Amino acid sequence: MQKNNNLPYIIFITLIAALGGFLFGYDFGVINGAVKALELEFSLSSTETGLNVGILALGCIVGALMSGWCADKFGRKATMMLMCIFFIVSAAGCGWARTSTELMFYRVVGGVGVGAASAICPAYICEIAPVSIRGMLASAQQLAIVSGLFAAFLVNYLISLYSGSPSEKLFGFTAWRFMFWAEAIPAFIFLLGIFFIPESPRFLIAKKKFAAAKKVISKISNFHIDEEIEKIKLSLKGKKPSIKDIFKENSFKLHGIVLVGMFLAASQQLTGVNIILNYGEVLWTSIGFDTNNALLQNVIISMVNIVSTVVAILLIDKIGRKILLLVGSLTMAILIGAMGFIFSQGTLVDGHLNLPDGYGIAAFFVGMAFVATFAGTWGPVLWVLLGEMFPNSMRASAIGLCSAVLWLSNFFVLFSFPIMNEKLGLSMTYIIYTVFPLLAFFFVKFFVRETKNVTLEDMQSE
Repeated sequence: MQKNNNLPYIIFITLIAALGGFLFGYDFGVINGAVKALELEFSLSSTETGLNVGILALGCIVGALMSGWCADKFGRKATMMLMCIFFIVSAAGCGWARTSTELMFYRVVGGVGVGAASAICPAYICEIAPVSIRGMLASAQQLAIVSGLFAAFLVNYLISLYSGSPSEKLFGFTAWRFMFWAEAIPAFIFLLGIFFIPESPRFLIAKKKFAAAKKVISKISNFHIDEEIEKIKLSLKGKKPSIKDIFKENSFKLHGIVLVGMFLAASQQLTGVNIILNYGEVLWTSIGFDTNNALLQNVIISMVNIVSTVVAILLIDKIGRKILLLVGSLTMAILIGAMGFIFSQGTLVDGHLNLPDGYGIAAFFVGMAFVATFAGTWGPVLWVLLGEMFPNSMRASAIGLCSAVLWLSNFFVLFSFPIMNEKLGLSMTYIIYTVFPLLAFFFVKFFVRETKNVTLEDMQSE
């Protein structure tokens, strides 16, 4: 294997692009620490709480769907810059919101940025990365997401610790507002960083800007530059990428590979991991932790999330994508079933779940193991697969559609959890969620192909 002497530059590009994932994670996790405070300040019902938490996903659907068209027409860089504007406006608006309706509006605005980031950032990284380390570099998206979650949980915890609770005043404002405002800092850094990275060479070739594409490829590859350009040209079949390419010729039927991607995207969310990541404070306070300790549990879990993602990054190019998904599916089914069993041993006392001695700690460690399993398997592998499994002609549009399905599934999970919890209880809610990772296991086993060491130009539509 020839050594790529441009690896530091490639890593720099990847880190900048992955900041979109960081903002994705922060925007997604910041609501966790504010849920109880929002319920008090805006007098929210369980349905309204579900909307405040889950409505981000509706914006994500819009962002994901528009991202493919925008990326194919204006470029990956322009799309990422637009994402930054949405993140900044959302951070400011959520912090200033005076009503639940205002907050939901700005959550949707942030969701548009998150949805676009979830589609375009992994696509861009895969289009820049050398095939031999593409899995590792594309996994940086998930590492950035979990780092953003960690940052949100840490900021939430520190603000709550300093102010006393998210509902108390801090410098004249309710403390939870600073949790949202803090996001503007990494958003501005991302916006600045985009000016220092190149456009995707595959986008440039699609636009017939061959000289510009060759200049970019020469900066990220030491060899076979002309051969690589010709291969990319051939894969595009002489036409510009279009949303029509996700459908079979003269038909409204989606290509098989797009359907596979959509099912994988839905499965990642239906595992139930975001019940823990988004409702962590509610979950841990319901089994006996006070608010600050519950937020600290979130910080600890997010650290486990990061470590497990690093393990996945080290393994994904060695053992492949499919085996990680299979192992993850079975393990998560067992763990989420164990959570359901633990909660079934408790009784409700004054609205709180009272567990026998030791069961609360057991629930916490099983929850950590579940998040660790997700972070070491489905978390990063899904984004890697979506970034690399589609042919050049449909990549941006297909990822956009799959990301929209992912966020629709996410909205279903986040909106339904407080309602299911209220009507069915924690135990039955978790037991119901054991079904989804089991279904995912059999789907992956029979319908998902390994993409390890396959070039982007060799990906097929069926």
